[in-house]
Amino acid sequence: MPTTTTGISSTQATRRLEGSSAMRPLIAPLIVALIALMLAGLTHWPPALADRAAALAFAGAILTVATTLLGFTLAALAIVASITQTTLVQRMHKTGHYDDLLRTLFYAGAVFLAIDMLGFALLFGTPATTGVMSVALALHAAALVLLIDAARKFRLVLTNL
Repeated sequence: MPTTTTGISSTQATRRLEGSSAMRPLIAPLIVALIALMLAGLTHWPPALADRAAALAFAGAILTVATTLLGFTLAALAIVASITQTTLVQRMHKTGHYDDLLRTLFYAGAVFLAIDMLGFALLFGTPATTGVMSVALALHAAALVLLIDAARKFRLVLTNL
């Protein structure tokens, strides 16, 4: 039975992937985003940024972070596309885990793009009200959950190559 570089058999690697993947990459980020929105509504936090300079600084910061992470997400998609000929990835295709990983990366990219659009809206004059700030907080929370999920899935793929 062929083994991977970690010393486990290919069948064991497939079973490990099958047992550990949620196969629903949007549920946890949506729940976290909704919790963040509810907490923001209950606590009236984060505060609105009345000062235009503070709003521009905030917009610049979220644009920088979201655009950088969008670039890393696209690089991760390129990595996934480059390892399609490995035995593990072929098995992932059969079990549905490859599509799950791609879906997670696409969702992360979409959330980062939404954060970018919010940042551009703030740069071009949208007032930084508590509602807008709460949406920014919720999107960042969802993006963090998606990144953690993608990193976990990448660890499983890369340790079982």
